[in-house]
Amino acid sequence: MKKALSIILSLAMILSFTLMTVSAAPVQAVPTASTVLVNGENVAFDAYNIAGNNYFKLRDLAFILNGTEKQFSVVYDEVLEAINLTTGQPYVPIGGEMAEGATEIKNAVPTTQPIYKDGEPAEFTAYNIEGYNYFRLRDIGAAFNFGVEWVEDLNTIVVDTSIGYTPEAPNTGRIAGQVIEATATGEDGDPISGASVELRSSATGSAIVTMSTDDDGRYFMENINIGNYYLEVSATGFITELFYIEVEAGLTTNVHRLNAVPTSAESGTVSGSIINAFTGGTIEDAITLVFRRGIDVGGGEVVTTITTSDGNYSVALAAGNYTVTASGSGYISSTAIVVSFGGATLDNQNIVVSPVFESGVDGEGSLRIVLTWGERPYDLDSHLVGPTPDGGRFHIWYAGKTTYYGGDNYANLDVDDTSSYGPETVTINVLVDGEYNYFIHDYSNNYSSTSTALRDSGATIRVLSSEGNVIRTFNVPTSGGASTLWHVFRITVANGQYTITPINEMGFNSSGGSTVGSDY
Repeated sequence: MKKALSIILSLAMILSFTLMTVSAAPVQAVPTASTVLVNGENVAFDAYNIAGNNYFKLRDLAFILNGTEKQFSVVYDEVLEAINLTTGQPYVPIGGEMAEGATEIKNAVPTTQPIYKDGEPAEFTAYNIEGYNYFRLRDIGAAFNFGVEWVEDLNTIVVDTSIGYTPEAPNTGRIAGQVIEATATGEDGDPISGASVELRSSATGSAIVTMSTDDDGRYFMENINIGNYYLEVSATGFITELFYIEVEAGLTTNVHRLNAVPTSAESGTVSGSIINAFTGGTIEDAITLVFRRGIDVGGGEVVTTITTSDGNYSVALAAGNYTVTASGSGYISSTAIVVSFGGATLDNQNIVVSPVFESGVDGEGSLRIVLTWGERPYDLDSHLVGPTPDGGRFHIWYAGKTTYYGGDNYANLDVDDTSSYGPETVTINVLVDGEYNYFIHDYSNNYSSTSTALRDSGATIRVLSSEGNVIRTFNVPTSGGASTLWHVFRITVANGQYTITPINEMGFNSSGGSTVGSDY
């Protein structure tokens, strides 16, 4: 739901302006349909909507606010090749302000045009559309302290110079992901540059944002209204895939990295083992596997269903990506993503299922954290730091696999995997009031300051409750460069009730793991 809309205002560039744009894939700019009220007056602007936010020309805004208590001047410095904005100074029109509104969809690219406010460098979110620079209204509102409000019921943006700027409560989030080529061997292929990524409404199917992946196959969307969506990813020569995602306020949704499968009329074979998250061994009980096309699909049309009771599975599927739901008596229903490559067999696509587990001592709730990843790096380690009832702290990791208090096991590293894929499992048997922090450390690249193996690992963490549910899923962030440490989330417990807060911060640790979480 749009609660606080950002407008970005553009600078109508005179001929001597030097446009400075960064090399980036363009995003779609759609003519906006919102009404704009400035101090109660309806004003028609030349405006676009980009990624769910409205963008307007900066000189148009300066022109309209001229003579108010929040007026500002706009002057281009040809020597510095920069735009100078001055608080309280009248705006001098140059001609061309308030031109007729846009009617066609256009491409927008980020711009790095230098901006100075009252003689000091200033940063504004900016795009360039056909030679004009556009700046986010909330940035301008904050800089010159005027009110900006979104009235959803009226589809109206309100600019009010009689009041000061109030920062919007987080009501938007971000989306990040990567697209690479799937291969017939199961190894990671090359990044796919220029793949089309469309964010669509889960309710209507209409496109909200359209962009292309960069040279590293990555994409990033920001200022996306909270809610449920699906992503449609397509590229020439590859099968189009759908992701189902949720955007949360103030957070980045890290989308499962897509292994895009080449178009093929042939089926492929998908195989692997059914692994017990608590023991690390195969499950020889009856487990039913339901396959659906798409990624992180919670429902939809079933492609095929199989049942296995020997700890292994193998199934022929049309080429593409699939969500598998695994369930069985005494086990918590969970999902996995598998890839079918036409004309090939891709094995080691293991499906990890946790047995139902009981609440801890005295009936408090318990949590289980399950890590899985790809073939590389070979060894990812789970680390959990948390409180003890006497006010101390514990650190669960491969060198300290359990913590006891009063003779009871409060937390345990159930499975430590050192040879790819996982699972690596931690169970919190008793939740103590206080703060827990969970990390993933790339032990294989412990001493590296340049490794991106953790980001490229395809790591996924699922948090399960003793009530028999998967309550949270985390995918490793794929952008941001080298790192060997991932601070995944924080659990805050008060009076036996817990809250899980995503952190998703990447960094480094070269201690072998002994100091992971020492600041917490």
